[in-house]
Parts: sequence; C-alpha cells; structure tokens
Amino acid sequence: MMRTRSWYRTTVASAATASLLLAVTACGNGSGSDGGSADWWHIQTGEQALVDLFPQLAEEFNEANDVDVNPEPISNDDFKPALTTIMQAGDPPDLFHSWGGGVLEQYVQAGLVRDITDEVADVAATLSPGAMEPYTVNDRIYGLPFDMGMVGMWYSRDLFEEAGLDPDSPPATWGELLDAVETLQDADITPIAVAGAAPWTQHYWFSYLAIRIMGVDGYTAARDQRSFDEPGFVQAAEMWQELVDMQPFQSGYLQQGYGDEGSAPAVFGSGDAAMHLMGQWDVAVQESAAGQTAPGLGWFPFPEVEGGAGSIDEVYGGGNGHVVGINAPDYVVDFLIYLTTEAYDRILEEDPGLIPVTAEPSFSDPEGHSALLHSTVQGASQFQLYFDQDLPPAVGDQVNNSVGAITDGSMTPAEAVAAMHDTFQAEPEFSVED
Repeated sequence: MMRTRSWYRTTVASAATASLLLAVTACGNGSGSDGGSADWWHIQTGEQALVDLFPQLAEEFNEANDVDVNPEPISNDDFKPALTTIMQAGDPPDLFHSWGGGVLEQYVQAGLVRDITDEVADVAATLSPGAMEPYTVNDRIYGLPFDMGMVGMWYSRDLFEEAGLDPDSPPATWGELLDAVETLQDADITPIAVAGAAPWTQHYWFSYLAIRIMGVDGYTAARDQRSFDEPGFVQAAEMWQELVDMQPFQSGYLQQGYGDEGSAPAVFGSGDAAMHLMGQWDVAVQESAAGQTAPGLGWFPFPEVEGGAGSIDEVYGGGNGHVVGINAPDYVVDFLIYLTTEAYDRILEEDPGLIPVTAEPSFSDPEGHSALLHSTVQGASQFQLYFDQDLPPAVGDQVNNSVGAITDGSMTPAEAVAAMHDTFQAEPEFSVED
C-alpha cells in the first residue's frame, strides 16, 4: 500500500484550471446541483503531499460546475475499518480511495460500486494496463488510478563493486541472491537493510517469494479458496527463514522502523547496507532519512525462484485510485475523470514520488528510476496487488504479523502460515446488513 510520505514538501498550486467545465461536459451526464451532495473519502491527511491540493481541486470543480463534492480525509489506519463498516451497512461513499484487488471484487459482487466502464472508456484507453488492472473486475471498470508502482530491489552499485560483484548483473535468481549475500558478508558489507519493527516491510519478501513459487495464478486460486493451506506458502516462509538465519541485516534491525532517522532506509541511503527491498517511494525516504540516496543507487526486479511457477516479469505492487459508489450522482464520475485528466499534472507536480498512470508519460530523466519502474510495470505479464491490501483487513494484518514473527523468531514458518490460514478461514464472508 502507499505509505504516509511526510518527507514531501506540500505546496498548493495557485492557478485554477481554466477548462474545469469540460470535466462535466466530457461525459455528457453532469447533473449539476440536482445530484445532491457527494462524499469523497480520501486518505491524504497530516503531512502527505496532496493533503491541501485534493480539497482545492474539489472546491474549484464545485464552483465551476455548481455541484457539491465534499472531501472527507481519513487517515490510512482508520480508513480500512471505517470503509468496511459503512460498506457492510450498504451505504457506500460516493467516491472513495481504493487499492482495488480482492476487496473491490467483494464490493462488486455485493452491488455496492458503480460500473463506469462506458463513461470512462476514452480515459481508460490512455492509461497503463498495469495501473488499470486492480480497478477492473471481469473486464468491467469500477475506478481509476492516480498512482502506480511496484516493489523491487534497490541496491548500491558502489557497494556491489566494492565486494567484487558486477553491478551491471545483479542477482536474477534466489540462489544468486543468497550467493551475493555471502559475497557481501565476506567483504564486511551488510547485505540487506530491513525495518524489523515494521512487519509490513518484511511481508514484501514473503509475498514475492510466494508468487515466484506459485505464480500469481497460484496465489489467486488459493485466495479465492480463502486458504493458505498450500505448500508454496510454507516454502516461501521457509525461504524467508533461511535468509534471516544468514544474519544479513544491519545491527539492531529488530528495533528499527521505516522512514525516520536511524530507520532501515536511512541505513541503506547512508551506504551502510547494499540492498533494500521496497516500493518506488523509497528514493524520497532515503533522501529524507539519510540526506542522500544510496551510493550508486540502482534497482532490479525481485529474483526468480528456481523451479517456481512464477516469472521475473510478474510484478508485485500497487498504487492509489478512487472507486465510485453505487448511489453516487453522475457528476462524481465527471469529477473522477477530471482528477485523472485535467488536474493530473498538478497532482504529479505536488507529489513527485508518484509514478504516472498514463501509458506514455514524459519523464524529465528518461533513464531515471521513475521511467524504469514505469516501463517494468507496463511490461509486466501479471500484476499482483500487495497481499495486505488484496486480502480482507484482518487477514492482511495477520500476514504482516506472521512474517514479522518469523523474523523475530517467535514463530516457525509452519506456525506463521498456519496462523494466516486460520485467520482467513475464520474471516466471515463479506455481506451487507439487512
């Protein structure tokens, strides 16, 4: 999921978009003030980059079109349980933040969200298929993204070279990664930075191993059966345990979190570890926490597992977007299109850490990391949403906690996966209250 990014400077764009009226006329179904007030639940709060811009965009749209989009910011931690509660009551917000995936599928099946396929067809055609996939269910579109990205391996080319590793040929298989860990250790270089106090960061390792072993299709089949009772999950947990047992992490990692001074990205950014598995936002976190990025910063996709059903071009990640509630006024769809078209350059300017969702964006540095990650997502054979967003909230939390328990030694791999399975089995089917 997209984490809180307080390291971005918040500045509000001053110029109103002259063509706001086109946001309603583009779809031809703007209902004006007759549509009533529309609630917009978003998660830009605190010091996040879009906290001021989002309400400004709503105000400008409202004034130009005589409508009433009402922004309601909710913190990320509070958002998921609040949304679950209101959805179970059968009263969805008119527009709400969504990571798509399995949770959205539940809402589609319950008839709580609006099929906007025909209304957004022209816009969707300009967006990356990878960015659209989480918001598409059975070939029908229920939302639009404003951000996309993926988790991958950031590494220090300088430290690789110092250890005698070829920085132009980073590990492509799990076996090669373990060999690189040993080589780095032999050179007295800490191989990997890990935020041991933030289990969500560790779950990336387990999740990537699972989809490399089972393939995205294998994971999806297990998820649809509400099950972790598949050998691939235990194997992934055991492989994470194997890595932990090699002691490849920085000193004191179990007490270190993610994002502040002394955290895992600070260690990596300072050049005190050679690799860091993290999402596209990590570059900005390194700069904030360490005052710099890792020396000779590079990036490579998570390695394949030898003999696994998954491939290196299956991407694990996510983004941010919005979905339209079933009872929303028509102008809410127009507002969503506005966010994705006319207002989009302002959104990208306000939050430079976002990876554009457009199929053919322009980059100030065509050889830079943003361009590389965008092309990787664009060329992905399959895209898997973060497990802790793809699964029901309680199950996603258990995945994170179980992986963290392997890391700190309080659970064996088998016990950790069993806890995931038991939690999933105990999770009630999503239903709308009568």
